[in-house]
Amino acid sequence: THTERKGFGACIRTALEAASQPLFFYTSTDAGWTPSDLPRMLKSLAVQDEYTKKFVEIVNGHRRGTMLPAGRKRLNWVYRVIIRIVFGYLPDPPRGWLGAAESRFWWKCRLMFGLRLGDINSKFKLFRRSVFNRMVLQSNGEFIHAEILAKANFLGCLMDEIILADRQSPPTQPDVRTEMWKVFHDPKFRSPVPTPGKGKAATLPAESPPEANGSPETVSAPG
Repeated sequence: THTERKGFGACIRTALEAASQPLFFYTSTDAGWTPSDLPRMLKSLAVQDEYTKKFVEIVNGHRRGTMLPAGRKRLNWVYRVIIRIVFGYLPDPPRGWLGAAESRFWWKCRLMFGLRLGDINSKFKLFRRSVFNRMVLQSNGEFIHAEILAKANFLGCLMDEIILADRQSPPTQPDVRTEMWKVFHDPKFRSPVPTPGKGKAATLPAESPPEANGSPETVSAPG
């Protein structure tokens, strides 16, 4: 625990310093998160990409939100058609409307960091602990959710996303502009740990898929 409020990012850094298990999960004490969604996320970690042979390393929980407003639905349809014509693939439809503020934040993260996950600010995330080996977490506040995903995306981590059970309407988007610019302007990573007696970077050990009844290390922090 902290003697004073330091922010969500500071809580995660404190938890990671003590974490020792191969899986790491965090959520918030806000009302509405459903623990029964966690077993489905554990199953996603067992998915392996057939081309790269990588296992999923991050599972993001997507809040269901509400149905898209009519205007947004039409704009999204036009956007998907343009992407289909220009790039040759059809993007997945939105998984729920989380509000205008969340939508603007999503576009900022998409343009600045290349993130594709639908609910970047979700406080219901599951990781392989090794994801954090090369990251230096810089955010103290709410931008930590996007920072972790942005750096994992840069490092080539395989991610999945599941729809969470229904919950209350999404909260208002906090001001994260200062930390967003700090991470975008000067992102910090760690170098791979060198192999003893050699000058080459060590290769992280291959990870086998977890059992569905595994017990991830958990931290619960105030939102």
